[in-house]
Amino acid sequence: MNAATAEYDSAQNELLMLANSACSGQMSQEGAARLEELLTDNLSLQQRYVEFLDIHSQLRALAHADHVADQISSALQQPARIRKPRLRRSRTWYIAIASVAVPVAILITTACFMVSQIDHRAIVLDRSREVEWGSASVSTGERINPGREFEIVKGFVELEFHRGTRAILRGPGRYRMEGARELSILSGSALCRVPAPAVGFTVRTPDGRIVDLGTEFLTEVHPDAGTTLLVRAGKAEIGFNSPGGTEGWSMLVQEGESARCVIAEKTVSAVPYSTDRFHWYAERTRAVKATTGAVRFVETPTGNPYDGRFTSGDEAVVIPERLGVTLEDDLLISTSNGETVIPAGTKVDSYLVTCHPGETAASVSATIQFRWPLLAILYQADALDRTDDLFAVPYLQQSRIPQPGKADRGAEELEDTIADIDFASGLVPFSLQVPPQGVDQFRVLMAGRGASLDSN
Repeated sequence: MNAATAEYDSAQNELLMLANSACSGQMSQEGAARLEELLTDNLSLQQRYVEFLDIHSQLRALAHADHVADQISSALQQPARIRKPRLRRSRTWYIAIASVAVPVAILITTACFMVSQIDHRAIVLDRSREVEWGSASVSTGERINPGREFEIVKGFVELEFHRGTRAILRGPGRYRMEGARELSILSGSALCRVPAPAVGFTVRTPDGRIVDLGTEFLTEVHPDAGTTLLVRAGKAEIGFNSPGGTEGWSMLVQEGESARCVIAEKTVSAVPYSTDRFHWYAERTRAVKATTGAVRFVETPTGNPYDGRFTSGDEAVVIPERLGVTLEDDLLISTSNGETVIPAGTKVDSYLVTCHPGETAASVSATIQFRWPLLAILYQADALDRTDDLFAVPYLQQSRIPQPGKADRGAEELEDTIADIDFASGLVPFSLQVPPQGVDQFRVLMAGRGASLDSN
């Protein structure tokens, strides 16, 4: 064995160990970085990685087939039949077959066990309030089983998969939930954010598949134009579902690059990258341009944030309230920086930031970057209560149930950091310390632009 072969075998063994960690949901940040290093500019290892994911996918399907699992279990429990071999050569073949069959049986049994430890359902984190369905609807907080297919006519649905992968599905489009690490896009588009522990997450389409390498990427599926991949961060691989010996069957796509896979033409090729394709996903969050830290955007909460029935865990949640409200009277707002008056006739958009951890305490430090300048921030409980009728989400406000004895809903911690908030640029850094069953909230007001990002 020459040095080059030994080096390749070593890299291949390391790749398979890392791929196994990825598939079992045990990938570390360091492991993800090493996996990316091995796959960069190495087509042979890229193909081996995709082949491994194929085998893992098939074993996962096998583990879910009850009759196959029963047969494997039965075979492992039966005593071996001992027969006198007629030929010495036959004995050699029996030994050879047994040497292969035993590890395969162990592999399948192990796969069955590993798969049984993973929740293969996805949870619906959020959906648009105006979402329209072409099939049975899904609700926020619902868990979607593998094999379920649904159609979105208009709006967005956000899913979270095992190990933290989040996918925002946009209508019009048809989608099918495949498992803990896999989603099918039959038509439409989805924006996926994949953390290091979930590297290897796969998106399948009628044209091919996209294998994540720790990324944020957009997948668009058009019946007549194939599947387009745009990588905003990290790397991903795009290629046909079955290589079949086709030359150039896959391509590694890096940050700021784009590629298209067209099964009818049997082509995978680079295409121009465009940030404009992400516009619709920015439209979903409206005035929220970016966030850092433990904070996320939710349009349709699973409970009522105004009476404490919505819990956010160890995150803060930004909820759009009423947009384009015209003030009938002057609105006086008092803070440690003094008093602010928003005059009557002003159109106002409102966003509620809430943290309600439930049974445990939460410490949240985060930053929200809004797209436009801010008019005011309300963080005192009485100011929030006084302006609920103006800005609270109507259907939630109407279903509000008084909760006597509940903790103060204000976020008085902002009193100490209000000077750090940049009202002109819309930058809001904050730190919240919320006790068990506590609720911290503040309301962000800005000049009304409604739902459109095209407003100036």
